Amino acid sequence: MQDWARIHLVFSIISAIFSVFIITIYIKSKFSNSYAYYFNIFFTLVICSRNIVRIFQRDDYDLACYLQAFFLSTVDKLIQIQITSYSVINYIGLFKMAFYKNNEKQIFIFLTFFSIMYSFILSIIFISQGLSGEAYCCYIKTSSDVKKILDTILSILLLLINASINIKIIVMLCKSKNMNGDLSFGGSEERLRTIRLHLIRFSSEIVFVSSIFLIVIFTVNKIFTEDDAKEVKEIIYEILLLIMELFYTMNREIFKETKRILLCQKIKEDEKKGEDEEETQNEYGKLSK
Repeated sequence: MQDWARIHLVFSIISAIFSVFIITIYIKSKFSNSYAYYFNIFFTLVICSRNIVRIFQRDDYDLACYLQAFFLSTVDKLIQIQITSYSVINYIGLFKMAFYKNNEKQIFIFLTFFSIMYSFILSIIFISQGLSGEAYCCYIKTSSDVKKILDTILSILLLLINASINIKIIVMLCKSKNMNGDLSFGGSEERLRTIRLHLIRFSSEIVFVSSIFLIVIFTVNKIFTEDDAKEVKEIIYEILLLIMELFYTMNREIFKETKRILLCQKIKEDEKKGEDEEETQNEYGKLSK
């Protein structure tokens, strides 16, 4: 039991440090001035705060314990709904480019506000059911009927939304080779290369996102009963969240900025100009590359 607790503690610390690093890169970068990057920063902040709060492994059912349980429940739901928001943004950004550019601010504000309210309301309902006696840190009671029913239904719904959107994107990408100008990917060779990258990206996203929601569904329905199985499941879930954080935040521009900061390099003017032109051509590329 204590060994698993130490593993969770170490993993939370490492993940929090990584998230702080990503946030620092975003803040230091000169191109983090769009709603897409703000959305990425917010997503990373949510995961970072979750890992920091999880470091404090409490077992006293006092006010601080209830606050920790409520916060962790809120950010867990927020992560799930934000993942779904990414799928929605992916679809709009790829195939409704004009609408995306004209309504970018409204899209991100609405999705962020809806995500926060969704998570907050659910956590109020869940915290009223009591606290769990199984978690290392304070958390809501996962065995309550209200939690089980709501979480199962909503998780399945979000899973279907994510899967259906990504499958539709994959199908449209496969058909896009015969499209004439519907996707602004540039020249023919560059266009085909970008399409292949998108196919890999969205196929992988289906696997990772589906795994996250299935773990949530299995957890609330007590599919895992043995102690070791439950601990392994928790570690897999944490690894999946780390993968999704990498998935959404680490792109070509971030890699370049990381290299520039770590090696104290200056971006060449012509390279920076080329990046600006590329961002203007395909604003959505900030999320999907």
